[in-house]
Amino acid sequence: MIYNLLFLFFWVVEVLPFKGIHYNGEKVQLEKVVTLPFDVLDEERRKKYLSKSEYNFVKLNLPQKGGSEDKYVKAAQTLNRWLDEGILVQDGESFYLYEEQYVIEGERRIQRGIVGKVKIEPFEEGIILPHEEIYEGPIADRYQLLSKTKADIEMIVGVYSDSEKKIKHLVDAYALGDPFIDFMHSDEIRHRMWHIKDDKMKKAITGALSDKKIIIADGHHRYTTALKYHVTENGLGEPYILMLVLNMDDDVLVLPTHRMINKLDKSLDDLMQDLGQYFDVSKKNSKQELVEVLRGKEDKHVFGLYAEGCWFTLELRDVSSLKRFMDLSDDRNRLDVSILHKLVIEHVMGVPENKEYLSFCKDLDEVEEKIDSGKHEIGLILNPTKLTQIKQIAEEGQRMPQKSTYFYPKPLSGLILRKNGD
Repeated sequence: MIYNLLFLFFWVVEVLPFKGIHYNGEKVQLEKVVTLPFDVLDEERRKKYLSKSEYNFVKLNLPQKGGSEDKYVKAAQTLNRWLDEGILVQDGESFYLYEEQYVIEGERRIQRGIVGKVKIEPFEEGIILPHEEIYEGPIADRYQLLSKTKADIEMIVGVYSDSEKKIKHLVDAYALGDPFIDFMHSDEIRHRMWHIKDDKMKKAITGALSDKKIIIADGHHRYTTALKYHVTENGLGEPYILMLVLNMDDDVLVLPTHRMINKLDKSLDDLMQDLGQYFDVSKKNSKQELVEVLRGKEDKHVFGLYAEGCWFTLELRDVSSLKRFMDLSDDRNRLDVSILHKLVIEHVMGVPENKEYLSFCKDLDEVEEKIDSGKHEIGLILNPTKLTQIKQIAEEGQRMPQKSTYFYPKPLSGLILRKNGD
């Protein structure tokens, strides 16, 4: 009640503590039961997780049908059984400080944010903002899981702007204490988590976040599902979602999501000739050389292409040539990812934007491997979208193409979940 009073007269976003549910460390080894988020799990990885423990979290975030039993009902039954057996335990009302320590390209980095429950708002209210388009398919799956379990099985990620880092100064002292979670996962990231139970601190966090707008960084499908379930269709009285909120003015990293063309009805020579109408095409000696060129030209529209064992850069020759295909007064259309989709994928290649023809991959080595194996024909390499661009597009009410960004690292699934009403 005390938190809700804060929003009667001044309110933008409502971020509250909750009664978190997590694994009981006395009964399971955490590194054997937590998983990567459901949307990056394939069947091979799912089976690998299951082999580690009978209590692995894939039974909840990616349930599979067993006989005639509904897989979503099965997930709900599993959740309740694990709570009854003490495999999962529930805390009192708390925020959580979640830290991920990782090394990328030789640099050690720390990402630290607050886990709380955030009030769900329709996008048109301008309080919770999307930044990219979604596919309809995953919504049906996540809707069934939410409706049967009546729980936020996984947290989503939101970012806000706090250039003065007021919230960081509030909570960083907690990181000096002993975390109740601390382990190195197979993703080579150290995960640590602390409770924030002090009433004054909880109130301070809620107040400090109340004047922020939150941009969804990861979890557009899950947020849209929760919006549909709690607000649009059912009008339920518990319109909250579990969210990790991060300061985009602090240590938030955005990686590119590269594209792979599954099949193309033209030869590489013909493709290069067609691309040459718009781009200066240059063959590179190695993948590393291509990466160095892209990084050195982040403010220009330069792309990479990999096919038949060769690396090429594509540098847009004349921005005005885009006027035939897109409205350049629209900020969204000046993004690399938009130009790639409109000019290269749609116009030059003639490839429709569906999963039969187009795949996504964040790892450049994996792109090379999949092209070489013949699983895909062409890799298209991007520079990362800048945080300033993401903020601008979101605040304008626009959306980028699907999979335009990859916020890294993602939170693990199974660390914290939340039942509706808690």
